[in-house]
Amino acid sequence: MQQGKQPVGPDRWWFLLGPAALVAAMILFLLIDHSAPLGDLWRPLVIGLGLTLGVQILATRLLRDSMRGTYVAAVVVAIALGIWALAGVLLLLPAWWLIIAANRRRAKRSPPKAFPIAAIARAGGIIAVVLFLFSAARVAVAFGPWEADPVARAVNLPGSGGPDIFVVVLDGYAREDTLENEFGIDNGGFLAELENAGFVVDHESQSNYMKTWLTLASMLHMEYVEEIPLFQNPTQDPAGQHRLATRGILQAPFAEALRERGYEIVAGTSSFTETDLTNADRVLDAGQPTNFENHVMEITPIAGAMQALWPGLLGRLQTDQVREGLDSLRRVASGSQQGPIFMVSHVEAPHTPLAVDAAGNPAPMPECYPRSCTAFEHYISTLEMTQDEYGERLEGYLAWTNRQVLGSVIEIVRERPDAVIIVMSDHGSRFDPDDPDEHFRNLFAARTPGRDEVFPAGTHPVNVFRSLSNAYFDTQFPLLPYRAWFSNPLLLDLVPWDVAPAD
Repeated sequence: MQQGKQPVGPDRWWFLLGPAALVAAMILFLLIDHSAPLGDLWRPLVIGLGLTLGVQILATRLLRDSMRGTYVAAVVVAIALGIWALAGVLLLLPAWWLIIAANRRRAKRSPPKAFPIAAIARAGGIIAVVLFLFSAARVAVAFGPWEADPVARAVNLPGSGGPDIFVVVLDGYAREDTLENEFGIDNGGFLAELENAGFVVDHESQSNYMKTWLTLASMLHMEYVEEIPLFQNPTQDPAGQHRLATRGILQAPFAEALRERGYEIVAGTSSFTETDLTNADRVLDAGQPTNFENHVMEITPIAGAMQALWPGLLGRLQTDQVREGLDSLRRVASGSQQGPIFMVSHVEAPHTPLAVDAAGNPAPMPECYPRSCTAFEHYISTLEMTQDEYGERLEGYLAWTNRQVLGSVIEIVRERPDAVIIVMSDHGSRFDPDDPDEHFRNLFAARTPGRDEVFPAGTHPVNVFRSLSNAYFDTQFPLLPYRAWFSNPLLLDLVPWDVAPAD
């Protein structure tokens, strides 16, 4: 069998497509079962296909045969994706053929026919392409058109203009009493610095939900989730429910009402792009790995390999994401624009993985990662930490986070002294599944120039923009009574929760 001189026939084409089709199918399958939006697909897909092609070309050059090079690429892809059964089959087939050939030579019998690479090409390539087409069809169904979805109820904000509005959503930032009572962390210095900058700190604030998607959706709709038309009859597919919540955030009627008043809508992005206003007039992409990209790495051996080769890399990338999200606030505040700005920046701190210490030095990822926990796991039991260990790491990360946040908000105050600035968290730290009340104890502080007592004590997210609109846009939205729901277990499987009063 001559190598490298045969015409590229159908068998070879199928085989050449096999590794790339397998990579694409795997990434699409992962997307379907994840909460990520469709826009998060392109980067892992391009990187995956690019690396696959690179391995395929390199192996082909080294072996001087395209089919053998592609076979090696298929083995590498199967190992990289953690498809161990396929990797085993691809490695055992040539080994089996070599054993048979050796036995025949010892018995002085005629050697077996050449390794059946063409047959494998035909079968393996066709299967990989079929898997890709099947997964692409599932993606098309999962991310189908939105026209059939109920539209959001419109929010009417008569008039035009208004103050700049900056909303900084700190993910999983616990209220001060939780930090003190559970971890012995005194957060009074940070809160005092906010008050010195003109903020009013709400010491009784509580969130309505313990999931970012629902907190942001209810805020931007100014309604409880159960009143939003989009969520009336949710699918029972977990990933589908998260995608539905993403659609709810993107349908944000409050942002649209501000746009009609002449506001420019600006969004900072986080790893959880599914909770970001990615349809804003200006989207500031931090460029760091998304939640879906982390998931791809964690579900395959890639994260483990990265941890072994570059132990602090994933933590540094997460820290860079936080720093970039806060820096984007400064850049927007120091820039110029025609009309007022409404900016929402979701910052994933002090949410786990608690990636730096108080001095800003990289902290190691939890020992459970990626063996038994994900980068954003928040229960200390799953993180395999004691409460003291968790608290020590949290204290350092919180100190670093506080400095970054103060630097950004003070810059906004300096550049735009008349801007409304809200610093809040979407929920509590959620460190203990046996203390669900803590999940709702969130941070809330607001600076409202020219207006007093805009937000009553015990403010909760669903009322934030109702209160702000009443103060600055002369509306008369009634404030909704406090209610809370626990997602159990699905995002939209909501169980009413009677949150205990603060200690």
